[in-house]
Amino acid sequence: MSAAASPIIAVVLPPREGFGPRRARGIGLTVRHHALATSTEHTVVFGSRQFGPVFPDVTFRLAHTVAFIPGRVQARYALGLLFALRRLRPASIEVHAEPLVAMWLQRLFPAIPVVLFLHDVPEANRLTRTPELRSELLSRTARIVTLSAWLRDRFLEGVRPHAHAPIVIPPCVDLTGLSTSEAASATRRTPLVLFAGRLIPEKGVEQFVSACITALPRLPGWRAEIIGADQHAVTSPETQFVRLIRAIAEPASISMMGYRDHPDLMAAMASAAIVVIPSRTPEAGGRLALEAMASGAAVICPREGAFPEIVGDAAVYADPAQPTELAAAICALGGDPRRLATLGEAGRKRAARFDLSKIGAQLDEARARIIADGAPRR
Repeated sequence: MSAAASPIIAVVLPPREGFGPRRARGIGLTVRHHALATSTEHTVVFGSRQFGPVFPDVTFRLAHTVAFIPGRVQARYALGLLFALRRLRPASIEVHAEPLVAMWLQRLFPAIPVVLFLHDVPEANRLTRTPELRSELLSRTARIVTLSAWLRDRFLEGVRPHAHAPIVIPPCVDLTGLSTSEAASATRRTPLVLFAGRLIPEKGVEQFVSACITALPRLPGWRAEIIGADQHAVTSPETQFVRLIRAIAEPASISMMGYRDHPDLMAAMASAAIVVIPSRTPEAGGRLALEAMASGAAVICPREGAFPEIVGDAAVYADPAQPTELAAAICALGGDPRRLATLGEAGRKRAARFDLSKIGAQLDEARARIIADGAPRR
């Protein structure tokens, strides 16, 4: 596709979402990768004020929230985008994780298809909790995009058939961004078991600590680390739950590393032999597992949610509700260097299915179809 023929795609981040090398989270990283992966050269990302530099390889524009109008921040955020989007005149508008913003923008721009990218389970947002609300969302936006077939099916539970079913665009990873030395280090990795994520009960960090307390005495020379905090931010508070985890972990020599920006997290996974993802609630996308596999680490994760779609047979499945099962999986991998290396190599090969070019082609095709179909008819 030539630059002259490329449609302009406006991409709207959630309010307060980070979009820079040191502050991006899952959504911001997904948006950046989509911009880098597609043949659309005119992707313009809108977001709120950033604390630090933004990604230099993607066009970013500030969305000014309208402060003097009462109401929800999402509605004021959508109104703040009004004039900027009118000037831009995009072929489509993609809104990430904010159903209310998507519906407001579709109302404000009735001739432009507005697409909602969902990143979480339906129960996480008040506008997607019931089949009736999800059906209304389907009719009031041009299209819904989900990160996994599992999330698509959850979204459609109880929803009457619609002319435009949700499209699945899985997360992607920039394999060229991983150095050759990182990619080749499967047999020379640090004997480290790593947890990375928010330190909240749903992410299973307590089960990770329990499993490591059981497993590490059986694995001489191995250690464990926890990367994360209550919030995805360097200013995250030290909650009562975090203090509880610290009180259990540190006496067992499990290091609490605190919050780390994404480049530091990727460096840690490039070194760790095993990454454990013991989520107690189903994950909608599985980005962390994908990044861990791309980094060459062996992955232990649940069988629920989107994980089977991402990891396939290139990971070890364990029930996070059973710390003894997690411990057994850690011991089995830690005690078998050949299997550990084989699983790391299988993970890298599996991650190649989600490289930027492959997912970008899917997104290009989906965008062309959405633009051709146009905005929803009311």
